[in-house]
Amino acid sequence: MNRMSKTILTTQETVRLCELERIIQKGKDTFVEVGTSLSEIRHAKLYVASHGTFEEYCEKRWDMGKSHVNRLMEAARIVETIKTSPMGEVIPTSERQARPLAKLPAAEQPAAWTKAQEKAKDEGKPVAARHVEEAVAEVMPKAEHETVVMGGTKEEPKDSERISLLKSTWNKASKREKVAFAAWINRNWKL
Repeated sequence: MNRMSKTILTTQETVRLCELERIIQKGKDTFVEVGTSLSEIRHAKLYVASHGTFEEYCEKRWDMGKSHVNRLMEAARIVETIKTSPMGEVIPTSERQARPLAKLPAAEQPAAWTKAQEKAKDEGKPVAARHVEEAVAEVMPKAEHETVVMGGTKEEPKDSERISLLKSTWNKASKREKVAFAAWINRNWKL
């Protein structure tokens, strides 16, 4: 199918699209519902009857750019992860609070969120994005100077061994982990 051709939705798909669009329309301030609705529209391709791509749908229907839409969907996913964890009694109240947690694997997000809440409580303030950013920085694995044991003695790994290890790790990483790593490199190494 070319990008310009439209697809006809089933009655059930059309009804669901209307329900999701109502949530987005009335819920501009409830980022979790908006992000979840946008995710479902994209996943189920409910935009195809009116738009060639999901990005075009978001831009023309909701006046939302790709980056903002992706942040909303990611934040909604993060909140769901936190809600389903044992520590999920209090959840982020804004996309901005959830955003820094995207740098961590899902399994580490609830602990970082709890740490952010503790930081805010210690200051007697509500949780702000900076509390979350600080907590994420503490939870993120620190790059440590590693040595390799070869022949019973510790020695520096050769560049070829480092490259091989990096390639192996990179190939096993998820897309989100690769994006987070690239952002970290850009922030910290000023490339």
